[in-house]
Amino acid sequence: MTHCATILIADRNPYVRQFLQREMHRAGYAVLLADSGRQVLFWVERGLALDLIILDPDLPDADICHLLKQLNHRFPQLPIVIHGHAEDEAKCIHNKGIRFVEKGGNSVERIVQVVENALAATVRCTHTTGRHWS
Repeated sequence: MTHCATILIADRNPYVRQFLQREMHRAGYAVLLADSGRQVLFWVERGLALDLIILDPDLPDADICHLLKQLNHRFPQLPIVIHGHAEDEAKCIHNKGIRFVEKGGNSVERIVQVVENALAATVRCTHTTGRHWS
């Protein structure tokens, strides 16, 4: 399988991280995992070619507003998808480039769709389902 983009998934819950990793890998993406704000910053500061971050707003060691400001300041073009509960949507979602997907039974399908849309303008590849990004 050819991976067309690299996604960082950060969630406090290991089961959610692993589930999203499986589903995003199945959708054709390379995936890195983080369980804390510190790990998110570690991955992005390493200079890896990250194309998108899926971020839990309740990471144990991070204030989501502060983390989003850091990411937006250092990497303003990096798309971020917040995967949280309805009440999380108001937390600093006004930042440029932030998309929100509510956690729930069908949220993985919605995340895949949001990721595909977010990457459509920046990543060019042939997806395993035949989609092309340009």
